[in-house]
Amino acid sequence: MTALVFNMRCLPRICHLLLCVATVLLICTTAAVSQHAIPWQDAANYYGQVKTVEGTIVETKNTGKVCFLNFSPNWRTDFTAVIFASDFGKFPPNPDNYYRGKKVRVTGSIQ
Repeated sequence: MTALVFNMRCLPRICHLLLCVATVLLICTTAAVSQHAIPWQDAANYYGQVKTVEGTIVETKNTGKVCFLNFSPNWRTDFTAVIFASDFGKFPPNPDNYYRGKKVRVTGSIQ
């Protein structure tokens, strides 16, 4: 289990799911978490609530200042987790490579 803290935000888009990014407390492999998880596709329905969101990281991008962990190729409208550079030390080296293709659970306040 890898502890993490990072911030996310929600940007509403007409006819699309919300891009939901939460203040995340924990990211880990599915087996390590016992809390009931919701699919990443449903995260927008829980805005303002603390939930565990589950899905596979399909794309990543590390700019050196922020690492984006995308649950869908459509990162503009779908759930994305964000790790800021100030928190990189709380994760394995190269989190973009480490988490790509892995099923994860992210717990936090969906904002």
